[in-house]
Amino acid sequence: MNRKTLTKSLILGLLIIIMSPLAISHSNHGSDANVRDMASMLANMQHFPSEADKSKLQAILDQESSTDNEKTLAFAIMRIEHQSNPEDALLLESIIESETASGSVINIAIVIKNFSHGVSEADKRKLQLINFKG
Repeated sequence: MNRKTLTKSLILGLLIIIMSPLAISHSNHGSDANVRDMASMLANMQHFPSEADKSKLQAILDQESSTDNEKTLAFAIMRIEHQSNPEDALLLESIIESETASGSVINIAIVIKNFSHGVSEADKRKLQLINFKG
């Protein structure tokens, strides 16, 4: 391998290393409407979802384009009654530990799991950030 080819390869490698995190972070913050809707809903929720919230969540469940994670989150939000339903804990934990779920989806799963009569201020900031960056 000559010096010119080696230099080009090194420059290309450095560009990939520098640009990859930027591309990942851009695609990782709630650009999806369902994720943004659920983040907004949770940020304002007190004790349980409203009837309007339940209608939106049911629409997410009915959409063929909704991901499995979105459907899991929507179902878990629908079942909140002052706290998240204990039966949803394993599914939420699998999203939280997932290596393929977006940061926004993971944060929503954490917020649902921590829900107790409402959302903490720290969790509310996470949810607002999802909408801000989307």
